[in-house]
Amino acid sequence: MIDLNTYRNKDGFIEIKNSLVNKIEEETRGTAEKKWLNLIDARRFLFKSALFDEISKECVLYQLYSALFTSEIANMLGIPCAQYDLAIYDGKLGIISLDFLRPGETMISGVAMLANV
Repeated sequence: MIDLNTYRNKDGFIEIKNSLVNKIEEETRGTAEKKWLNLIDARRFLFKSALFDEISKECVLYQLYSALFTSEIANMLGIPCAQYDLAIYDGKLGIISLDFLRPGETMISGVAMLANV
């Protein structure tokens, strides 16, 4: 198994090299750009790009950190959720999450869950 921490840069982002990726699949659900990255060690990660602010011409980094913080809070409360890490793929800042679904399971986004509240 590849230790992704060996690819972490000085800013704490894991730099996912194309040589680590065996296959890429687009994920169309949601508003942010997302891709499933199938690594050469058979693990599958969802990469979610940070939003880009057209006015300031900068990435919206608080979105990445809010996902990290929300995941940590859910863990403390014993709520099952995705585990996130900061990453860079294809020159874009974002977050990655290991695919935690088992065969036959379906992911429900937080937005979908909150729509029913």
